[in-house]
Amino acid sequence: MKNRITKEFRSVVFANAGVLKPETFEKLEFYIPIIVELKDGGNKAEILKHVHPRFVGLE
Repeated sequence: MKNRITKEFRSVVFANAGVLKPETFEKLEFYIPIIVELKDGGNKAEILKHVHPRFVGLE
């Protein structure tokens, strides 16, 4: 799945992740585990472990 993540997809996921707090994801009834790396100038990487299906278009 990680290989299928496009640059646009990463932007959308992290745009939403920036708005929602981690505890918000834990309260969602449905979520899928996924690992997404976001690199900024090659110096930073973030991992988002739980993404609600709505954010990946699997509704």
